Amino acid sequence: MSRRQDRRVSAAGADPDADREVATAGAEDTEAVATTRLAGTARIIGANIRQLRERSGMTQGELAHRVYVSRQTINNWEGGRTLPDVESLKLLSETFGISVDALMGQGAVTLADETAADRHRLLVSLVVYGALDLVFILLCLFGRLALALWGFEIEYGSEAYYTKEALNLAISVIMLVLLIAELPAGHCIRKVMDDHELRDAVAVMAYLEGRNPERNLPDDILYRFVLPNWQALRAVIPLSVALLMLLVYLAMTAAS
Repeated sequence: MSRRQDRRVSAAGADPDADREVATAGAEDTEAVATTRLAGTARIIGANIRQLRERSGMTQGELAHRVYVSRQTINNWEGGRTLPDVESLKLLSETFGISVDALMGQGAVTLADETAADRHRLLVSLVVYGALDLVFILLCLFGRLALALWGFEIEYGSEAYYTKEALNLAISVIMLVLLIAELPAGHCIRKVMDDHELRDAVAVMAYLEGRNPERNLPDDILYRFVLPNWQALRAVIPLSVALLMLLVYLAMTAAS
């Protein structure tokens, strides 16, 4: 424990603010240790890759060709800036004629644990973000349409109260809460994408499946059409539903 932490611990118990400061410092130190450990693992694996490549008499370009990645990717691995994915580790081990554990050295368990944790965080964040986004879209489209087509009246004694304005305000407040609730999940998604250099939806899905996005991916509708056009689809689908609902509204208005 550092001297700074010693001073904080000595103040804990006497001051609630000091207790909170100690807890915050502990969380920061734990995250720093995890980051340092992962960086050390990347350096170990990178040094092993470089040593094996040079021993085999290959250039970075030749090794890149054998494992189906770019030369810059090899350079990033050897520099400890990024880590190979599962498929790349298998190809590297086959290329050098050694086991994956030998290639990774002492970092094998650490890398597996860190990668699994990041995949889990990314998957959970995507599910949460997608669920909140779906509820937001449904409220935005169907909630507004219901208010536009039908009014709501509540009878109280001899009075009837028209609640359309109140429901409209409630829907707006719920939509704002949903947007705020999406922020932590969105931040987690961006952090994992930045840490693992995931540029788009294709790279994210490949990472979750343990694939290398720089090599040939499955030739199906998911990888050929849905993921490459994910942002466009995410915008077009709600607009299409909104247009359909507008046409229904106009038809019902004209009929009445």
